[in-house]
Amino acid sequence: METISKRLARILNDCGTSRRQIALATGISPSHLSELESGVKDLAKLAVGPFMALCWELSTTPEFLFYGQGEEVNEAQTSKEAQLLMLFRTVPDDKKDMLLDILKAAGHSGNDAAA
Repeated sequence: METISKRLARILNDCGTSRRQIALATGISPSHLSELESGVKDLAKLAVGPFMALCWELSTTPEFLFYGQGEEVNEAQTSKEAQLLMLFRTVPDDKKDMLLDILKAAGHSGNDAAA
């Protein structure tokens, strides 16, 4: 079974971005990122903001990074798609239908082929 730190290390190796760049983009110090990757520090104890920033920078989902469940965001997925997905997951359930209606309407504005 793959641990959180092993999953983080694998995703960091696969992402194509230096660890220093990831650290700078997330506000996590390079040494702390290294400790998270090696398992010296517990990723579960990372504050929500830096954790979400880490998921964003690694183009993965919180569920996948933390639990190894759900989708590991496909590399073919665009940055904007990943951003929409991450933001959508933070929206309260009672607001999601409204957002979907807005997106559907935006897709049909002057372009019926976008259905």
